[in-house]
Amino acid sequence: NDALRDTRKHERDVKSASVLDEKLQWVRETGPKGIILEWVTKPDHLVIVQEACKRHGLKIGCTLMFETDDIAELVARVQHATPHADLESILVKIHDFMFQEDAFIQSCGDDPTFRRVDAGAACAQVTLQVITIVDGLQGHATPRESSMSESDSQIAQQLVLPDLAPPQLPCLEFVRSKAATLAVLARMHHCVGLNCGNMRRFPGTAATPLDENNLRMLCCNMPKFSICKKLSGKRFMALYACPGAQTGIGGWYLVDDNLLVYSIQISEPVENRMVGDTLLDGVLMTA
Repeated sequence: NDALRDTRKHERDVKSASVLDEKLQWVRETGPKGIILEWVTKPDHLVIVQEACKRHGLKIGCTLMFETDDIAELVARVQHATPHADLESILVKIHDFMFQEDAFIQSCGDDPTFRRVDAGAACAQVTLQVITIVDGLQGHATPRESSMSESDSQIAQQLVLPDLAPPQLPCLEFVRSKAATLAVLARMHHCVGLNCGNMRRFPGTAATPLDENNLRMLCCNMPKFSICKKLSGKRFMALYACPGAQTGIGGWYLVDDNLLVYSIQISEPVENRMVGDTLLDGVLMTA
């Protein structure tokens, strides 16, 4: 596609306002069909681009956000590309991007130039989506057909979706959907009155290690304080979310301090005694 090739030749990252001004000045003086700016990772960055374009008499044709909802598939793709990557660091990084995506949707969702691309599809299909969008900017979008390429097929066969539940807690089921994860975190923050726009914050109290300094502090300042045997466990916030058709979530969820969300089945039907969303802080014992 000529338009896509022309713009891809001149793509640049948004690294600083001065570099951005330099590139936009170049576009205005040399007159190419456009320029693709990559790694505009925050709504604030988009505002910088909008203001710079306005200064140079240019406009943003569209903003593309590449996304996929399945966290497990994202982990599998990262592990396929970097086999030695640590699972927990991969999940934390994916969650960080998840919050950035949500901020873009909240900021740009009503803008007709904001387009979302399903990055979970095969590479050939993702390319087709982008070409169709770019063609549309030029006013001559043409329906096309595309099939999965040989490399796509090989990658799909090699991908193994990981079991993301903690090994020591097989009773937990990792919530793979980013949309469901965000809904659980929003309910959790609402329970404690925190701003849901800053869902990266873990709302529980800071854990106190049972070390010599803390023991001395307890003995000196709280002489009647009782100490029991410390058992092994993993710290969670436990959320009971009332079922709701709008959010698509309901039941019991555990959220760890990395904001990873797990669903869990409670054997006793305590839901009948719940009158609303309930949040508990505690440790799930593993030994």
